[in-house]
Amino acid sequence: SSDQSYGDDYYMPLYAQPDQFKVWLKYTQETANASNKANVSVKTFDGTYYQEPVDKQYTNLSGSITGGQIDACDWTQYTFPMDYASYAANNAASNAIFVTFSTNPNPGQGNSNDKLYIDDMELVYLAEMTDLRYQGTTIAGWSPAVTAYAIETEGEPNLEDFTAHITGASAVVTKTMEQNEDGTYRIAITVVSGDLQTATCYVITATVTTPPITLGDVDNDGNVGIADVTMLIDYILSGDDSGMNLINADVDQDGGIGIADVTALIDYILSGHL
Repeated sequence: SSDQSYGDDYYMPLYAQPDQFKVWLKYTQETANASNKANVSVKTFDGTYYQEPVDKQYTNLSGSITGGQIDACDWTQYTFPMDYASYAANNAASNAIFVTFSTNPNPGQGNSNDKLYIDDMELVYLAEMTDLRYQGTTIAGWSPAVTAYAIETEGEPNLEDFTAHITGASAVVTKTMEQNEDGTYRIAITVVSGDLQTATCYVITATVTTPPITLGDVDNDGNVGIADVTMLIDYILSGDDSGMNLINADVDQDGGIGIADVTALIDYILSGHL
């Protein structure tokens, strides 16, 4: 809303979605009444017109706190979580935030001497990694409190194979990878809060292992048999190596692939040894 006399906004621009709203409150009542509660309202919206008390159903809201009504109390710090899911259908951006306090949730129904004191308002932006996976499997020993890990992988690791699960409505994840002098890889995965005030970096050292050579397993299915002989002959005749393990195909280990490898492979199948 805007002050119609001076044009001053009653809201503040917002550059990221907060996850919580914290505030210290003290609420006193002229006459003790447990059913009469003070009210805290925090709304995020797209920056177009919005007012409280509301005069209609607004579709420009993107989020709101939950549990904003409080009982009479001495100074107490309250933490209100933000709810964005309930407003997803509005498809509204979180460009502004609108915060109001009142001694009663219903305008005009409070007592004149009820008082609500307010101090130290804070927007909280979470940035926590809850799970870290490589190729769909949680990294061994994973704990949010542990920031260094070591894994083994066949072939050069790919950043796309690392999946981070995080909390934080506006938290972001960055991933980088570099190769160390010893041939291992250093992968750094960082989760950063929406206000850029919190960042936690998880470092994974990946060692590339060489897959075992199984001479004769030409089709790379884990077994040595007639199908391998057929694929080897097809390769010699056509030169098509689709689906073929060329290392395993060099059965006689002379550095080339030819008829001698077919003979060695057949002998191996018949005798059980190379």
